[in-house]
Amino acid sequence: MDEIEQNSKKIGRSQIILTVIVIIAIVFISLTYKNSNLQKDGVTPENIVIDTAWPSTEVDKVTIDESNKQYDIKASYPVVKDSSISLIFKSFVESQIQRFKEDTSWVNDENISSASEGELSINIEYRQVRSVNTETYIFTTGTYTGGAHGMQFNSTFTISKLGEIIKVENLFTKKNGLEVVSDYVKTELKKMEYADAKSIESGTSPSVDNYQSFIITNDGITFLFDPYQVAAYAYGMQKVNVPLSVFKDYANPEIFTR
Repeated sequence: MDEIEQNSKKIGRSQIILTVIVIIAIVFISLTYKNSNLQKDGVTPENIVIDTAWPSTEVDKVTIDESNKQYDIKASYPVVKDSSISLIFKSFVESQIQRFKEDTSWVNDENISSASEGELSINIEYRQVRSVNTETYIFTTGTYTGGAHGMQFNSTFTISKLGEIIKVENLFTKKNGLEVVSDYVKTELKKMEYADAKSIESGTSPSVDNYQSFIITNDGITFLFDPYQVAAYAYGMQKVNVPLSVFKDYANPEIFTR
């Protein structure tokens, strides 16, 4: 009997060990197969990014479509993870629409010839660009409120991955950082065949107001300039890409460090 019990115990231990080996083998094969499929699709575990922050990530979209015989309004803005950021976008779009209505309120004056149906308009669209440390939403607003032609301008909102709004003042760690950028932008714009020195001088001077519209990329900053700011209306919006190498000694490391 003792011998039988001992043999039973040995068999029991062997079965447990065998079961553990089988489980380990199954897990190993499963992981190998999964990684193999990921690599076939050009994805490896090292470049899979888990989105644990980014309060500015878009989760929905609001569309506004309002028309009558005087004007046509079309606009949209993103709803993001952080409600306070969503409110900023909502307030911006609503303020632009309100300003448009105020600028076109003359259509209700009986003493003024009314605009033809659907002639007055505002259109607001957006897109986003994400860098390693930031995400920028670029709103482009096009309006026609009467006159020879319409107008178009850009408004940007840059947000850190922690949900902080980044202003021009936050881009540099030294006061003359904007001056360095200004010199570069001015030089680049003057290379244009249709460059107007006077417009460029005033539109690129190192003031915060001149550099409100910007997009942070992994390679530097792109500054956007509306019609009339640095060139005649006919040449439209202008942009200048400023490489990080130009202002690396002045760059805020929390924004531009990879």
